[in-house]
Amino acid sequence: MEAFSDAGGGLCHFLTQSERTGSELPMSPHACGSTNQKLRLPEGADSRSPVGAPPPTLVAMVNVYVLVTSVKPLTSFLHDITVVTTNQERRGRPTKLRNFLLQQFGPNASHDALGQTKKVIGEVLQAAVSTNQKQQPFSRCVLCFQLLTFSLLFSSSITPLVVQVETELTFSSLSGDTFDRQITKDGILEDTLHFLFLSSETQTERRQVRRQ
Repeated sequence: MEAFSDAGGGLCHFLTQSERTGSELPMSPHACGSTNQKLRLPEGADSRSPVGAPPPTLVAMVNVYVLVTSVKPLTSFLHDITVVTTNQERRGRPTKLRNFLLQQFGPNASHDALGQTKKVIGEVLQAAVSTNQKQQPFSRCVLCFQLLTFSLLFSSSITPLVVQVETELTFSSLSGDTFDRQITKDGILEDTLHFLFLSSETQTERRQVRRQ
């Protein structure tokens, strides 16, 4: 998606054309491009604390992998596997999004947190797509798709902040020594292709039924 390309200094391209500013969206405006590659947890989010002090608030960076299969209407899917890095565990680890939210917010709030995660990603995608459609004529494409990596910052709120969007799958926080990076990437790609293949088969069957 060109909308998430770097317009300079990490500024997302679609924000230069959008009527909405970055402050109106649940994201950092400088969340795009190679200039924003090295994400860090906020200063002060350190697991080291004086003896007897209360444990620090968990701050987590969560990479959510998003499949976009259509822009008109906007259709996207979140993979259930994410990569989580926290101020208490600097090395990333693959985990299911629902499990992370359950551990982070508890059984009562985790459902709302999942809803907020989907809402935040949806709002950013919709803003990007709306801006892109104004610049380019719409053309239909069969079996077109885009994989994106949304890096979300979770702190004390159930509503995350989008701090980076990559137009590819990224797993830089996972260790390459233990093959976690390659295994996770291969698993997500395999699931994506399987999902797209089944979706294509279903659409073909529906068209055949209509013709009968």
